[in-house]
Amino acid sequence: MATQEIVRPEVTGHSAPPSAQSRRPDAGPIARAAIYHLRGDFHGALQCLVGIDPELETPDLLRARGYIQIELADFAAAEHSYAAAAEEDPTGVENWFQWGFCLHKLGEFAQALKAFERAASLGTDWIEVPLARSICHLGLKQYEQAIEHAETCLQIREDYVPALFTKAVALHLTWNLDQACETYSQVLDLDANATQARMNLITAAIQRKKFDLVQRQSHALLETDPNNLLAIEDLAVSAFSRED
Repeated sequence: MATQEIVRPEVTGHSAPPSAQSRRPDAGPIARAAIYHLRGDFHGALQCLVGIDPELETPDLLRARGYIQIELADFAAAEHSYAAAAEEDPTGVENWFQWGFCLHKLGEFAQALKAFERAASLGTDWIEVPLARSICHLGLKQYEQAIEHAETCLQIREDYVPALFTKAVALHLTWNLDQACETYSQVLDLDANATQARMNLITAAIQRKKFDLVQRQSHALLETDPNNLLAIEDLAVSAFSRED
């Protein structure tokens, strides 16, 4: 079953593309990287930040390097950059969060969870942190904890779709089908284009033998995707089951 991707926070500073800073030992490489980055040349930007004097590898430079490596989908390299940034600057929430993001991308859910827990311990109010913890618990099949952290997000913002979807998946995987159907429906009330939520809802409705709901949601799916074979098959299953 498809799950929610971790959402990276939109924070200021060095999670943004690197920018020049004067009178700092890392200013030159970061400035050159910024020029390449603004031109859309991410590989060129990265070359400005690797193979340099170790004394220039400040937390800011390491974060800038990790940011570009994530943009290039080189999560293994970005993991090393953010791990080094966290070692150099252990009070930086962004270091731990982005490290956890990369670890999760690499399938290291337990290690990612530890990084996100460290970010949470630093007192951040980023809603993305409890969401990330929820998603890691989901990957570790720790469904009660996944629901708990998703609900933490929803206490902050009750219409936060990523947390609603993650909660719905956890409920679904624990066979709380009525609650799962209700939560998937809440997702769709907020985002009618949430195709994966609709497909999961159809699956849960079939498992719960709610065939009227299967038909409604399958028709809705076909309105946006007329060639969706799953929706066509589910309509057939629903019609056959209703005849029984």
